[in-house]
Amino acid sequence: MYYSTIPRKKSKIKSSTFVSVQENMLVFAIFLLMFCILTKPTVYSKSVISGLKLFFSAVLPGLLPFMFLCKILTNLNIQKHLAFMSKPMQKIFGLSKECAYPFFISIISGYPIGSKITSDLYESHKISDKDLLKCAVLSSTSGLIFIIGSVGSAMIGNVKVGILIYFASILSCILSVIILNLIDKIKNIKTKPLINAPILTAETGFANNTVNISSNNLTSSTSSNQSNIAIQKSINNNTKSKDNILNIMTTSAADTCQSLLIVCFYISFFFVLIDILSQTKILGIFSKAISIIFSSNPDKMALSQGIVSGIVEMTRGVKMLSFIKTPLSFSLICSLISFGGFSIIFQSLAFLSKTNIKFSKFIFAKLLQALLAFLICFAMLLIFNI
Repeated sequence: MYYSTIPRKKSKIKSSTFVSVQENMLVFAIFLLMFCILTKPTVYSKSVISGLKLFFSAVLPGLLPFMFLCKILTNLNIQKHLAFMSKPMQKIFGLSKECAYPFFISIISGYPIGSKITSDLYESHKISDKDLLKCAVLSSTSGLIFIIGSVGSAMIGNVKVGILIYFASILSCILSVIILNLIDKIKNIKTKPLINAPILTAETGFANNTVNISSNNLTSSTSSNQSNIAIQKSINNNTKSKDNILNIMTTSAADTCQSLLIVCFYISFFFVLIDILSQTKILGIFSKAISIIFSSNPDKMALSQGIVSGIVEMTRGVKMLSFIKTPLSFSLICSLISFGGFSIIFQSLAFLSKTNIKFSKFIFAKLLQALLAFLICFAMLLIFNI
């Protein structure tokens, strides 16, 4: 029986219909948000101001110097000094040594610098498509100062808990990338083609003759190649002389300002979004649904409200959960920090939008990271009896 290999038109119609439904839903959601803002403009203007205050008071002071200095290091090609990380990165994560740089910067300075560096490395062709997702997830962690200083000391009031949450979040990040690497290995084994013996054809005979002819001409072309190399070296030297430290700093400053504006926008917008969801009682509906999980817990509503708020905007959810001093609430805080909330995820994806990363896979990896963070943190709290 003959089966046609021509794609059916029905599949195209279904695909276009699905896209149009998505677009219509997005348009409806946008008009709904605009209507909500117009009904209470004063309330949501204050939401924007609250987001801007958070950005300028808490985010900008720590993010600006780190982002600027990291951009300079990237432009100076700091990755060439990480040759010693080649074997560990390859064996543990299946990644190139270049991916070590955004990971180390991320665990120190936090979101979303790791994603910005990953995007820069990808655009400069130092990270391949194969390494992109794993590198993006590995460099998607919260920073040392935020977790230990802001969350542990200021919010929870216990530095030891902050240190434990910090290490649990890093371990969850590492384990999630190891799992992704194992999944890739399994896929490669299943899709690995069978190696067949080479087939001798007329083309191979012609190829052998061509090799013999080209080998005779190799000596004559050596001198021309050497002259081309000399010309290329002179061009490279002239290019390097132009890329002085002042130009690097100027371009780094401009790129940093653009990146900070993106971060500022998403923080302010998600402050408005979470207030809209709260005013329209949508957050309350989801909170009641999640509270069923904690039916026997006296703090079930506070826990569920913190989770829902943290999924939208991580800082708010962490702040709400920090008032409940239990291993469960601390583990949920660790989970939310590892996930980042949609505010931080959209910040990361904004920087990664220039790459070929699939957003659905990135969000799935962040959910996996959040689950591992909860389990690791809860186990560590029980082991250390905190």
